Amino acid sequence: MKKILIFSLIFISLHASNVQNYEMIEENVLIDSSLINASVEQGTFTVIDSTVDAFVLGQVGDKNEIRNSSITNSTLMQGTVDLNQSIVLRSSFYSNNELLNSSIENNSVVEQGTLDMQSGTLNDSSLLLVNLIDGASIRNSTVSQSEIDIYNSTVENLTLESRHTIDDGFSAVSITDSVVTQGRFSVVGNSSLDSSVVTLQSRISGTVINNSIVNLCGLSISNGVTVSGNTIQQTCNLNNTTVNGANLSIGMTTITK
Repeated sequence: MKKILIFSLIFISLHASNVQNYEMIEENVLIDSSLINASVEQGTFTVIDSTVDAFVLGQVGDKNEIRNSSITNSTLMQGTVDLNQSIVLRSSFYSNNELLNSSIENNSVVEQGTLDMQSGTLNDSSLLLVNLIDGASIRNSTVSQSEIDIYNSTVENLTLESRHTIDDGFSAVSITDSVVTQGRFSVVGNSSLDSSVVTLQSRISGTVINNSIVNLCGLSISNGVTVSGNTIQQTCNLNNTTVNGANLSIGMTTITK
């Protein structure tokens, strides 16, 4: 097993930039590795104080994959998008992230396909986020798949499709003393969401959940948000799964002033 302390694969950061008509293909693979006290980033995209027009990040067939590995007291980020004080127009983001036949333990944090947007504009764009955890053991850790957070921003004519799965294709999945979130969509803080289509699909199958917090397909709109002409669809499935002493939330929608 290889031991890795700090590792970064395809980290894109734009600061005070103007980018037009650019296409980026990403595919990162990490196999048979041991992450101990490590920080690992795969396919992360950060935009700060910039204007991005007609940008294509990833295409169907690309993926970030970690397989046959152990993650201990480490942070792993796959396919994350961070938009801060920026304008994004007519752009497309595709993120396919897989964590296969691996163990996650001892206060580790794993984020797959997350989008964080603050004080910006996102118009006429599309996002496809696909995430899979298969044959994993998760203990005393936090795992987030396709968490979408929009704060103090304007979003119009967005097509967002988010598909995420925890499955037992390799072997049964075990989640113990951990927090697992799939497909949470949150719009807060004087934001607007108009004329958009949001589809969230979440599935957990062949899994044992013990003393953990699991949230599937949560939707939260609060703190002065303006919402108009949107279509939001949530599909959450829990199959062949054992839950012991856990806090399980499926398809919870919260709308407050």
